[in-house]
Amino acid sequence: MQSKADSLAIDRVAEAEGMAAKLEEAARLLEETLRSHGPEAYQATLDVIWYDAVGQIGTGLLLLPVAALLCFGSYKCLQLADRKDAELVVLSFISGFAATLALIGAGVHLLDYWTWIAAVDPEMALAKRVVEQTGLLAQ
Repeated sequence: MQSKADSLAIDRVAEAEGMAAKLEEAARLLEETLRSHGPEAYQATLDVIWYDAVGQIGTGLLLLPVAALLCFGSYKCLQLADRKDAELVVLSFISGFAATLALIGAGVHLLDYWTWIAAVDPEMALAKRVVEQTGLLAQ
């Protein structure tokens, strides 16, 4: 006659074998999916990285003329105000502040070398992201 502990252990082993079979089936399905869709998914990932980089560069390039126009507007407001009209002086200050923010934004987008690397070689940028996410170089 089996003890209660023995029957419980047998049930747990059967349950573990069932879970192992389910895990094996899931691994097999995952492998089939990766084999059938892997190359397309990899290329789509590279395309997303490239489009993101080009978008950041485009944003930086668009912010440069905005900053130039705001600087010019600020300068013209100061010329017209002749330092007597308070409203134009305030408008000049606001335009100058907005120009400064636009220049900072352009610098953030254009001076990040990984953005340029991603635009030229998306595989290198993907490798960098994988290393960052997995922590392979963490000490």
